Amino acid sequence: MCEDAYELLPMLLQAGADFEARDRAGRTVLFRHIDSIQISRSNPTLFQTLIDLGARLDTRDFKGRTLLHQCCHQINRLDHMISLGIDPTLADYEGNTLLIETAASKISNFNKVKTPNEHLRSLDYVLEICNNPNPCDIDGVQPQHLAATISEVYVYKLLNSGADIFGVTNEGMSALHTAAQVRQPNIVGLLCSRLLELGDDMRRTFINQQNTEGQTALHLACRSGRPETVQVLLESDAEIHLMDETELNRSLFKESGVLLNDMRRPCSDQDGACSMGDAILELLVLQDPIPLAKSRSFSFAFYEAVSNHHEYTVDCFSRLWTRMCPDIPFNHSNRMEYLTSKYRLEATRQALRGYSKFDDADHPSKSLEFMEGLLFRRQYGILEEFIAKQGDPFRINHDAHSLLHSLVKWGFKDILARVCPRDAILDLDDHEWCQMAEAKASCSQSSVIRSLLVAACLSELPNMSVLEFLVEEIGVNLDIKCRSPSLGIQELIFVPSGGPLHQVAAGGNWWHVAKALPYLIKMGANVELRPFHKDAAKLLIEYGADVNAVDARGMTCLAKAGDDLTLLKLLMANGATVTASDIFSAIGLEQVENLEVLLAQGDYANLRMPGLGKICKSGSRGVRIVESEVSPLLHVLGYGTPTMCKPEDVSRGTRMVKTLLNHGADLYAYFSKDVRVLKEGYDEHSNMDESEELDVWEPQTTTVIHEFLRTGLLIEPLFHLPFLDLELRDSSGETLLLAACRSYETLNTEIYCAQGQETVTKTVLQELIDRGADVTARDNYGKNIFHHIGLYYPRNDFAETRMTIIEKNPNLIHQPDLAGDTFFHEILR
Repeated sequence: MCEDAYELLPMLLQAGADFEARDRAGRTVLFRHIDSIQISRSNPTLFQTLIDLGARLDTRDFKGRTLLHQCCHQINRLDHMISLGIDPTLADYEGNTLLIETAASKISNFNKVKTPNEHLRSLDYVLEICNNPNPCDIDGVQPQHLAATISEVYVYKLLNSGADIFGVTNEGMSALHTAAQVRQPNIVGLLCSRLLELGDDMRRTFINQQNTEGQTALHLACRSGRPETVQVLLESDAEIHLMDETELNRSLFKESGVLLNDMRRPCSDQDGACSMGDAILELLVLQDPIPLAKSRSFSFAFYEAVSNHHEYTVDCFSRLWTRMCPDIPFNHSNRMEYLTSKYRLEATRQALRGYSKFDDADHPSKSLEFMEGLLFRRQYGILEEFIAKQGDPFRINHDAHSLLHSLVKWGFKDILARVCPRDAILDLDDHEWCQMAEAKASCSQSSVIRSLLVAACLSELPNMSVLEFLVEEIGVNLDIKCRSPSLGIQELIFVPSGGPLHQVAAGGNWWHVAKALPYLIKMGANVELRPFHKDAAKLLIEYGADVNAVDARGMTCLAKAGDDLTLLKLLMANGATVTASDIFSAIGLEQVENLEVLLAQGDYANLRMPGLGKICKSGSRGVRIVESEVSPLLHVLGYGTPTMCKPEDVSRGTRMVKTLLNHGADLYAYFSKDVRVLKEGYDEHSNMDESEELDVWEPQTTTVIHEFLRTGLLIEPLFHLPFLDLELRDSSGETLLLAACRSYETLNTEIYCAQGQETVTKTVLQELIDRGADVTARDNYGKNIFHHIGLYYPRNDFAETRMTIIEKNPNLIHQPDLAGDTFFHEILR
């Protein structure tokens, strides 16, 4: 919002503007601008200005949603709004409270323990401020019912906060029902494991509890199509002969959400998994004490599948009957419909057989995508025929993925056993074989072929059948180590990162800890296995290995030590010499401690990047620079490494800048770069790659500190230095102040500065002026600070500094550059 809005709002109010006017969704201006909240004492926001002018905090939209509903995933905003007096227990017109709203939100990356997640932090915060963990909406839906469709972590946190595991909706749906019907076997397993603390009778009663239509969790699990969910429920004593209100016990297969008639399903990472009715039928039949030939339920379900033209389900029933009762013909009461379904399915198979007969090796039918398509169409017979004749289940694509990995990931143990020989699976445990296969398949730089055991352990769905097959029948290496790509100086370094036991010990999903971990330990996995095995390196050094050896890409042993500080120290203790490659590798891996150790060995903070003249581009800045011009400080800034934009990356980047400065990194070192000169028709935000051929690149010589100030990134450590050469100019004639004024990020950055015995917050502009920067300086093009500042809409605290400069130097805003343009020309462009 333009800063003038703060002056306009009182004028609009005085002229009769209604701050409670609503849009067609019932939102007031305060409601619509809640996203403008910024917790900053020095920056009065538009939102706070509206409140100060009398806008009502108790506003609701036409659905009854409050301001808290609107910002339920922003902790700072929630805290700010609650501090203003808004009740966190208020519900909208459908009964949704803040806790229900938070529990209903799709979580992302909750398996990645190292990645902070805003949704999880919001849930923790809301649970702390809400006294009731079991609020209900108008349908009787409670937070745990919604959480059970989304996240094990949500369910775990809610249960630990006192959520009622036995709570049901108005339709009699428990959290177990909702988890079962939206294909969440891990959540079903988590809930069942919580029930172990109860007596057997109470546990069985809950697991077999029926909703208002007579359906148990097992009914809904069968309908959802995930055999893993059915397996967990059967292992927990779910009853297979309970009838629902339509007197069907397992014949229908459909999808639904939290409510019975809600066919929506939460977005899930499992969406690539197809329904596996055949596996579910087999589980039920094997569990049923009644022989299949005498089962009335089976006959009735078969009849329903035929009548409803469910060809796949009909085929599942037929194949199961043929296998279990080979000598007994099935008596079809609706033979015409059965034959229609049978021949419709056969026509589909013939079409797929015809498509796969092309001899062209580049034909789509030869691709991994075609084989996976057969798999997810549930054409398992056609897939096996195709593989037997011409398909290659080992064919690796550019992502280092094969059909075998898909079979393992989605739990197709029987197909895996039939199409894949033992020796072939064991090849995937051989890192050298994998590296050759990756080269042959031209895999992308960051892709690595995983062993099938690791792939099985990475599956989110319970995958014990595949795990047991690989371990007990194939004999895969339980202690195989993964290779993980880490960014180095000129290539991705593939460093060991633990084995299958490490994958499941991370506890990403319920089955990892409850099933896979005890199984792998029982089967003899080495619990002392470390991700970075140093014994081999130590032994090689003792036998005279060269610790200063360099590979064909210029990578040293120190550079390849990755993020292992202990191994780094071991190499240096045995004579490894620090090189530029090692310094840049540590920066690329964002290893601050490693960088500190390397820099402590000597004067290495100003080495230039080794290379053969490769160009490093920065599209967002319109800059090109040759590798040999890149210093460690510039590498941290993003030349040759991804730009740091996440808070944790910025924190590590700031620490690396401080470390380099402490070890003598030269902020005033000159380097050469090419700067894009825009042609008419392109603005400064144009994508560099799109217009590169049309633009002219102008060579420029500048300093490291100028470049930091132009980007606005990681600049705070610069102002902790007692002295800055403020009037140092680069080849364009810019001083440090002029360089800072070219960046919106720099202008809007607040830094902590020492002022006497206190630490105060200032803008970069104010700090440079307080240090004595010349505000009247002009560059080689005649531009002063206002020619650059005019391009942006800075924040209020900066605007005050700007007005002070104008009051003291009024001629600056009228001063033309060499092209005759003044400040006013710039702001009117």
